[in-house]
Amino acid sequence: MQKLGELTENLKTQVEERNAEAERSFHETLTRLNASLTQSVHDELRTITSAMARDMDRLRARQLDALDRSWHRAALLSLIILAVLALTSFALGFGASLILNGRQQRIREYSRQIEQQKQTLETAKSWGIQLHQDSNGRFIVLPKGITPNTRWSWDGRPAIKLEE
Repeated sequence: MQKLGELTENLKTQVEERNAEAERSFHETLTRLNASLTQSVHDELRTITSAMARDMDRLRARQLDALDRSWHRAALLSLIILAVLALTSFALGFGASLILNGRQQRIREYSRQIEQQKQTLETAKSWGIQLHQDSNGRFIVLPKGITPNTRWSWDGRPAIKLEE
């Protein structure tokens, strides 16, 4: 029976050794799988991180391009608005200048006409001519001894020649 005990003992030892070997082999396999899985996860994370970085760089570049275009558009629009304002101001100033110039010419012409009328009145007074207006109408009163001759015209207007 000793042999059976030894055999049982040997079998038990062999089973324990095989179990230990299987456990070591299983543990090594799990360790290799864990290392392999960890390496795969790290590789995948690097790939994803790299792809995300490239995508972020592209997005940043697009945003900078869009911002640059927006800035250029805003600057161009501002220049256009300034140009329109400058041209409008110039046109208004030029128009106002023309209006003022026209008014100054009319004032000069009115002043010339007034001066001419003053001279005519002074001349008429020195000749003894008077202007009179009442309910019967308007009259030119001539000095005694003067005869009016109305067949005359002056500068396209009717005129009276005074004859003694």
